[in-house]
Amino acid sequence: TLDKSYFSIKIENFTPAHKVGYTFVVKQIMKKTVKNIHKDAFVKNSLIFFIGSFIVATVNYLYYPVMGRVLSVEDFGEVQVIATIVLQIAIILNVFGYITINIFTNSENKDLCRQRIRELEGAALIIVITLSLVALLFNNYINDYLKFSSIFVLLSLTIIFIANVPYTIKVGWLQANNKFKEMSIGAFIAAIGKIILALPLIFLGFNINGALFG
Repeated sequence: TLDKSYFSIKIENFTPAHKVGYTFVVKQIMKKTVKNIHKDAFVKNSLIFFIGSFIVATVNYLYYPVMGRVLSVEDFGEVQVIATIVLQIAIILNVFGYITINIFTNSENKDLCRQRIRELEGAALIIVITLSLVALLFNNYINDYLKFSSIFVLLSLTIIFIANVPYTIKVGWLQANNKFKEMSIGAFIAAIGKIILALPLIFLGFNINGALFG
């Protein structure tokens, strides 16, 4: 029967020779692990996606304290409402991204696959533009209900809604092709861009409109 202390390793009790040997073994294990990750496409892509998602989530989180510092309480509250609506829009539009992935993974003919995705993008844009026009027709009722400060807010939301259609489909295309690095870079640009573009306009006095432009 082995005592638990048998399994305990205290590096400070190692002789210099033991420490050199231990360091060498650890380095070899690390090299082998890195090599295996590099060879295994699934593990490599999963790691890239995890790191990219973590960085993007961090930048997206920073957006709120930054806006909270430069906007008034009323404007910041409106930005929060708009951000929530944009998030809901993104969830709805993700359906087109999933359809894109499904088309790519279930089609052997890549030319036909691209054609179908272009048709999907065209149909999605028609649907979204139609819904946006309907929303603008009822802008007075929507503004009164959501207490938006101006019609520009609703107009900006419709532009965001329309612009997110090709973006969502392209992201789905990248994901279907296992291009997680490119997908993460695109998401990072979108996350940091809304801060970089908004701040100068807010400092110039555009306030809520500047945040919306970002």
